[in-house]
This record gives sequence, structure tokens and C-alpha cells, in this order.
Amino acid sequence: MAQPSIAVVGGGAAGSLVCAGLLRRCRAPIEITLIERSKQLGRGLAFSASSPRHWMNVPAGNMSCWPEAPNHFLEWARERQAQGSGCLALLPPVRADSFLPRAIYGEYLAQQLAQARMEAPRGVTFNVITQEAVDLHHNGRQALVLLQNGQVVFADQVVLALGVLPSEYPVQKPLKFFSSQRYVHFAWNRDRWRGLEPDDEVLLVGQGLTSIDLALELADRDHRGRIHLLSRRGFRPKEHRWEPPWRAFVDAKNLPATVREAIRVVRANIKAAEASGAGFGWRSVLDSLRPVTPAIWQNWPMAERARFLRHLRPIWEAHRHRVCPEVGAWMQDLANSGRVHFLAGRIRNIVEESGVARVEYRDRRSQQIRELRVAKVVNCTGPLTDYTKYQHPLLVSLLAQGIITHDPLALGVEATADGMVKGFDHRPLPWLHTLGALLQGVLWETVAIPEIRGQAARLAEVLAATVPAASVEPNEVIQYD
Repeated sequence: MAQPSIAVVGGGAAGSLVCAGLLRRCRAPIEITLIERSKQLGRGLAFSASSPRHWMNVPAGNMSCWPEAPNHFLEWARERQAQGSGCLALLPPVRADSFLPRAIYGEYLAQQLAQARMEAPRGVTFNVITQEAVDLHHNGRQALVLLQNGQVVFADQVVLALGVLPSEYPVQKPLKFFSSQRYVHFAWNRDRWRGLEPDDEVLLVGQGLTSIDLALELADRDHRGRIHLLSRRGFRPKEHRWEPPWRAFVDAKNLPATVREAIRVVRANIKAAEASGAGFGWRSVLDSLRPVTPAIWQNWPMAERARFLRHLRPIWEAHRHRVCPEVGAWMQDLANSGRVHFLAGRIRNIVEESGVARVEYRDRRSQQIRELRVAKVVNCTGPLTDYTKYQHPLLVSLLAQGIITHDPLALGVEATADGMVKGFDHRPLPWLHTLGALLQGVLWETVAIPEIRGQAARLAEVLAATVPAASVEPNEVIQYD
């Protein structure tokens, strides 16, 4: 009988953690294939950061990739620091509440995958194909993953670990400017600073974590021009600050039924926390909600979820997705020196003229039309979640075939809470799974490592136990002329 086979599409943090979990859990013969266009596994966008000031926004004590070993990353980092390895040797002694550069975590994930591969039991094989998946079909017996170079990978089970998508355009109408060399649509494009002079002014559209990363990166490049950060409401990520954990005040028996009720309960607990005089604050209260946030989200009807997105999403994200104290201090220094300028308003138009980009926006406070003249406009508005708008051939084909369907609020794809993808008829497909960003519409809180590691571990356990035998040789690769 042929070995069962699994194909994982995407080799960032989520895909690598699924593969590492499979390699550790599988005891019967199985073939695992990881399809990733980059040669760097485990890093993805988040952890391939090269700037020394691109730091994690979760403390080291909560970044283990193994749920059963919560201190694993902390111990790994301490060991590497004791060995004098890399930039860890230049940092203070690593503690559970330490924040570290993201590149260090990328190295950690890559090493964990490599070690799991090396220690896998006999008969458990792992293949890596450095290609991009462009199509996916199911012939009734197996899945066929078509790669950009014409190869086809056969598998019994497929995991889509696609990560986040590029941003939407900052103005929802076609502009000639979007084809200009002065516009950068994808914030992590390698050529994003091409042609930029040290004294040029830059506009970063958005004030979230990506815009902060790029502002700090520019400072590291000895850029001297003013950096404008513009968002519609002007909400910026708050800073992490240690506060003792607040009591659990929501559980499965008393989930708030509406957004209004959730606001009332949270505000009451913040008031009680701050009045206690024991160091509690709003961070304590919001962090205590983290384990039950998916349950609250799933308990709300679609109308309440839409109400939350319409009224509270920017406020929630500014308070929930915080920056580490070091990053907050660096940004404050840039603001105090006049290098960084925070703006709130809605962009009306962008045109290129006289060698610069002229940006017109309506100031949120005064409602007046204002103007910026900058050398570069970089889109940092956050990842696109409506998969129908992203014209990647894989997603276009999956949607056209009805293999996937988008979440009603355009937050991801429809799936079960444990990651089994639903087709156009809203029925789960037992051969197709996902995790991470694609589950945002199902779970809401799903893009940080503490959530992804749990999803990856559960998915690896299910797949290791239930993958059926293949009807042809696993991961057979055929080449079309």
C-alpha cells in the first residue's frame, strides 16, 4: 500500500509549524511536502525582517513554538546568548518579559523545522519544493497542486498556509499615480527605497505596525527627511507595559451577546482594575480576554461582527496589537525631533507632478483639504483580507472552482473553527485545511504566534492520525511539456 501524503502550501511561520508538528508526531510512514517560493523557511514576511529595530511585539516568554513547552523559545534564546551568538550577545540578559528582534525568531523557527526533520522517525520523509503554487484541483481521490514551473504534486491532504496578503489601494478609485515609481504598493518590496535621497520626504499611509517598521528602517538608513504617517482616524499602536493579570471575567457561560454589552463589561472591569491600586490597568483587562476572544466572536451574529468592524476595529487593533517599549521609545524620539509627523485624515487624490507626489487629504480634525509633497508614498494600510480582490492565480482558481468561498465579512475564507475549509456549498472539505490569517473571519484573533502555534499543533495531530493511504505513489512529480 502506498504511503499517505500531505502537501503544505506556504513555508512561513504557520506552514513551517504544521510541518514541524507532523514530523514530530507521525510514527507511521508518511510523505510531507512543503511548497514555498522563498528559500528561507519559517520566516515569512514577519520574521525575515533585516532591520535591527524590527522587534517582536510579544515577549520572549510567550513565543515558544511548542504549546507543550511554553518556555522553549526563552530557553533557546538564553542558550544562544550564553554562547555569544549574533545580536543576542549585544542585548541585556533575556528574560520572560524581554522583547527581541524578529530576525532572531525567524532563525529559531527555521532551526526547529530543521531539527524536527533530522529527528523524524524512519519512514517519515520531508520534501521541500522551492516553487510557487498556482493552482489546486481534486480528482475525487487526491489533490493535485500545480506549481509555477509546470510540476504537479499529488497529495491526500492539503494545508493552505498562505499568510497575509498585500494591502488594498489607499484610495478606492483608479489613479494614474499607482503605476508611478514614486508609489510602493507592497510595503516590503525590495526596491521600496530606490531613488530616495537622504533629505526626501516620505508618506507612509497607515499608522500601524508596518508603518512603524518602515519609519524605523528609514532612520537606520540615515534618512533625514520628514516621514509622514497618515491614517484615517489617527489611531497608533499603544505600548506594551507590564501589568499583573486581571481576573477572568468572561467565560463560555456568560459571553456578551452584543458589541454594546462587550463594551460595557470591558469598561466596568477597566474601571475596577484601575481603582484596585494594585497595578492593574486596561492592558490587564484586554489580555485576560485573549483566551475567550474567539468564543465571543463566534457567539456574535453576523450583524454584531459587522458592527464591531465598523465602529471598534481601529480602536481594538491599536490597543490589542501593541509595540514593545523599545520601539515605542524609538518612535517617540523621532517624533520629538520632528523627523516623524503623525496625521489623521482621508486621502482624496494623489498625482505626480514636478518630480514629486502631491497628496491631497481631508484633515480629520479641521475637515480642511491639506496637501503634502513627498518623494515616495508607501502603502502601509494593513493586509487585504478579501481574497476575491487578490488576483493571484491560486486564489482565483480556488474561488472559480468553488473549492473556497470568502467569509461574509471579507475577513478570510469560510472554514470550521479547527481549520477545515468550506466550499461554495458551505460544506467542509475533508482534504483541505488552513490556519492563521485565512481564519480571521472564523476566529478573529488568529495572526499572532500564540494563536498560530496552537492551531498548527492541533492540525498536525489531526492530520497525523487521519490521513488516508494514497492511491498512487505519494508526492509523485510529473512535468508537463
